Amino acid sequence: MGAGPCGSGWVSKRDLVAFAMDDLRNKAAEMGANYIEPDVPQFSVSGEFHGTRTSSAAVRAIAYRCDGALPAPP
Repeated sequence: MGAGPCGSGWVSKRDLVAFAMDDLRNKAAEMGANYIEPDVPQFSVSGEFHGTRTSSAAVRAIAYRCDGALPAPP
């Protein structure tokens, strides 16, 4: 939750996760997946710039390609 070198201000953990999930969905789609099963987000602090820490969020997931219709209910 830190500011970048351009002084962009604080980024909330919620926004970091949203950015990570967007990236995850885009990468899964590039691989042909149309469904993801994400794990719990992980947070880390990667460094310091002029007294502010730069944080990041990472999300791992299993990506699936689901084709066809869902089975009819019983």
